[in-house]
Amino acid sequence: MTRIQYSFLVVFFGLLLSSISVRAEDFIENPLNLSSPDSLNAAMEKQLNIIVSRLLSPNGDGVNDYWHIQGIDKYPDNKVVIFNRWGDKVEVIKNYDNQSNRWEGKDEKGHMVPDGTYYYMLELSKERKTLNGWVYLVQ
Repeated sequence: MTRIQYSFLVVFFGLLLSSISVRAEDFIENPLNLSSPDSLNAAMEKQLNIIVSRLLSPNGDGVNDYWHIQGIDKYPDNKVVIFNRWGDKVEVIKNYDNQSNRWEGKDEKGHMVPDGTYYYMLELSKERKTLNGWVYLVQ
């Protein structure tokens, strides 16, 4: 059998978000065994015991009013960078902790950002790991 391998990189405004490599024989043997970049990120989240919320609704009703990252307390030396859909930096939060350092849907100047999909990079400094993905904000 001829060996064919495809590699895909997910690049967002010059930042490498994720990569995936697929071999043709893997697809032929088990077509449902392919991983997407999102599932690769989910596997890393599981390995690190982190669950990143995909929804933020900062409307004051007490539900999803801030962006919750379950398990982030195990990694206090961290940095979160939030981007809008155009790749503009919206907010940078060092030592994210779901309490005093958390994202509540505001930009660096304290203004509420519009509804939509935002992208994040979560850097875990000591572990030298970076998680990335998206969060949907609706008010």
